[in-house]
Amino acid sequence: MSEPTQVAMTESRTRDYVQRRFGEYYEGLTLLEPANSESREWGLTRWTETEEGITRDFTRHLSIFELGDITERAIADRPLHMYVSTADYENPTSTDVDSKGWRGGDVTFFIELENIPEIDETDTETAHPRYDACKSELITLLARLDDLHITHLAPIFTGDGFRVQIQDEDYRQLRESERAELLDYVTAAEFDSDIFDPTYNGDTTVSDVLAHYVDGWGRDLHDEFMDYIKEIRQQGDREEQREQLETVYNISDKSSGKIQNLISSKPGLIEAGRGDKYTPAVNRLLREKLEDFIEEHRVAINSPRTTNPHAFVRLPNTLNGDTGLRVTSLERDEIEQFDPTIDPIPDLFRGKEIDIQVTSAGTYSLAGSTLTVEEGLYTVPEPLGLYLMLQNRAELSNA
Repeated sequence: MSEPTQVAMTESRTRDYVQRRFGEYYEGLTLLEPANSESREWGLTRWTETEEGITRDFTRHLSIFELGDITERAIADRPLHMYVSTADYENPTSTDVDSKGWRGGDVTFFIELENIPEIDETDTETAHPRYDACKSELITLLARLDDLHITHLAPIFTGDGFRVQIQDEDYRQLRESERAELLDYVTAAEFDSDIFDPTYNGDTTVSDVLAHYVDGWGRDLHDEFMDYIKEIRQQGDREEQREQLETVYNISDKSSGKIQNLISSKPGLIEAGRGDKYTPAVNRLLREKLEDFIEEHRVAINSPRTTNPHAFVRLPNTLNGDTGLRVTSLERDEIEQFDPTIDPIPDLFRGKEIDIQVTSAGTYSLAGSTLTVEEGLYTVPEPLGLYLMLQNRAELSNA
């Protein structure tokens, strides 16, 4: 993980207020150390005053012995972020990564708001389309990891996204290249091959390739393709079928006729994955569906952090100093109902309003409130006010 960019805050009263509230939050709980905490590297992001103003300073290469009791340290330092390495080291305080003596670490997948593809922020079905898209990516990621029969998975909301840690000793020794292979699977990079080349004229068909994937992507694509075939059959009218094949997938009139004949006379061949042996037109259609399906279902992952065997993560139950939200461990059956903009708000911050001076106009949503503002004085729910101050979009009002 690279060191966070230093961000100046123009008003000391804003910093003092946020620090006080963070400290009060930590006074009400006990933070738990991860396994092997003594062999992990620790890091803290704190505010510091310089000649240029108040900035954020990131300190790493710390050991648990230097920190002492982590709850007491959080109360005393009131850090913006408290990090711990996913890796174990012989010498976690060494400033030279090659001298740390890497002993293995949790493989961790990171899904962050900044990695979500461009999305319509005006979506009227949800107040938080980017957070919802992030959660959808998490659900897809877990399903892909299930394909690999990995049982010890720990999903965690990080305050600005999600991560999934593989807590399985068999995976802890994987190096960067091996972690990249796992990443290639969940992002479907392994399908980015000659199979997509429209000039590919080899004897191997798409279904031959998918035959090697009886689970996972191959299974899901087969199911998707069969659903599409059933949809075409249910249309009944051959002209409607042909129009869809020609307009949606640019299948020629001659080829679409062959596909229609196969669908009506020998649907079992398609079900068995042998339809493309009957006519190359099915291979063409399956190829097109493959491209669409993978583009829709590949997981948006922060690749550099995921493949990094030295990655840092925020400690569970600490606060994210960019959003004010709690880093929250989740059970699999909790994810569907989990609301990233409400559930991780500490009870301490609920039910209170504060006065802020907005310095950056925009529309902001948190804690069930959506606020469209220009620059100026506003009274807002405290979670939203903390978020805007931590984002450097507002100051605590002195009115």
